[in-house]
Amino acid sequence: MGEAKRRKGSPAAGSGWRLVPVRQPKPLRSLSIPDTALRLMTPQRLQALAALAEELRGFAREQLAALPAPGARAALDAAAAAIGEASERMLEREITRQRGEIAAFAADLDAVQCRAGCTWCCHFNVEVTVLEAVRIDAAMSAGAIAERRAAIAATAPAIAGLSRAARRRTGTPCPLLADGACSAYSVRPLACRSLLSLDAGACAADFSAGLAGEGRKEVPSLALPMLLGMAVFSGEAAALADFRLANHAVELTQTLDLLQRAPATLERWLSGEDVFPRAAG
Repeated sequence: MGEAKRRKGSPAAGSGWRLVPVRQPKPLRSLSIPDTALRLMTPQRLQALAALAEELRGFAREQLAALPAPGARAALDAAAAAIGEASERMLEREITRQRGEIAAFAADLDAVQCRAGCTWCCHFNVEVTVLEAVRIDAAMSAGAIAERRAAIAATAPAIAGLSRAARRRTGTPCPLLADGACSAYSVRPLACRSLLSLDAGACAADFSAGLAGEGRKEVPSLALPMLLGMAVFSGEAAALADFRLANHAVELTQTLDLLQRAPATLERWLSGEDVFPRAAG
């Protein structure tokens, strides 16, 4: 009886759902490590990253296990917001700590060229957890961020199923981008928070190469924030797995579109179905 169980009523009836975690979750077995950050891996760093992932995992489990039964979308939105805020705090805490301990990293942070109005990286598929998408959707519904539903609905079919390379060739911007700025900046995903470039010119060159159908241009970016972001991401994914929920990375625009166009899709996911589109390679 240690397996996670869900009870759900008919989505049309709105009778809700219930989440129960496994009683004895297994330790996190692996982390999603970007290839560009593998050179930074040491046994000590891997242990620290695993501890960070487990910290977020424990917090997320508590938030999800505390949801009322039967569940309601408002309660899930609040849990997604709490988990997202905790993810941000942990990421910023670890970046600050590493900055104080590693002089070279502190210098690199000071050299980051990401600025308002620089949007070269806002034209790629964005990999998120379902809860990160839920948080953005809820913030939009509450008026906490700008209304971008029309842009999401128009962009989703245009990029559906496209690989990273194919998306680059289209030059299609993220539908959350408005007037040269991210409309969801305050609740942006970990993937966006942890991507820091040291050369905006290289980002522009890579974007132009994508439009021309050429291969990727080298963009010097900070690997350590990516590692920290993926550790937190892995912790959230592990928490979802503890409830037997599909926990793979999903594509942000497609998932936001489904949440808007077919709200019952979320209840199907909460019932254990794998319904949200995987991020394409």
